[in-house]
Amino acid sequence: MNSQKPSHITLSLTESQLGVIQAAAEFEGMSVSDFVLNTALRESGSPFTEVQKQVTKEDEYLAFLDYLNRPANVNQGLKELFEKQRKNRESN
Repeated sequence: MNSQKPSHITLSLTESQLGVIQAAAEFEGMSVSDFVLNTALRESGSPFTEVQKQVTKEDEYLAFLDYLNRPANVNQGLKELFEKQRKNRESN
């Protein structure tokens, strides 16, 4: 198995920023390279995940609107429970 990684990224950062990254990598028990790579890969998926959550197909959107616009169904048991609770409050 070839473990060489042919691509590289160079970062410009302050000594303070480097110190934070080194401390975090050490805390996680990783090399700085592995820590930065793992963090970058994890975070790079976040924007795409959010977009996928918000994008729907037109037919799904229209079905959702139909569902929202339909008349409400009264749950008779729930209605009776609230009526009973109201009567109990009025009698106290």
